[in-house]
Amino acid sequence: MNNPDEAYVIDCLGRVAGVVDIAAATEDNDPNGQLHKAGGYTAAVYFSHENVNQSNVYGTSLIDKGTEAGGQVEVYATPEDAQKRDTYLAAFDGSAFSSGSHVVVGTCVIRTSDQLTASQQNELTANIIAELTRLP
Repeated sequence: MNNPDEAYVIDCLGRVAGVVDIAAATEDNDPNGQLHKAGGYTAAVYFSHENVNQSNVYGTSLIDKGTEAGGQVEVYATPEDAQKRDTYLAAFDGSAFSSGSHVVVGTCVIRTSDQLTASQQNELTANIIAELTRLP
């Protein structure tokens, strides 16, 4: 996984069981304001999942709801940038600010909602990795 483009990530997420809706952040609606900035992500693709009750997630659009709606794949230019992001997210694990699970695969950080159980997070992460790394 070396800096896949947004379209590839969207295509892969579309094949993951339980993923309902998919939306890519743009520079105009990126909630973190890091898209295409130095050290930031080159793509940020959010998705909702059927096991998350969307009425319990604040926001009107999928981008507004963010990772809580199901999850997100953040793509970075380098593995080091992805690892820096993962380390940042890990600082919140186990706290009130925890945003769910996260794992680095190459230059991607795969995130899943804390609205999912640990087992659901693990299964969803494995399914996303399988699609992102599937050979043609």
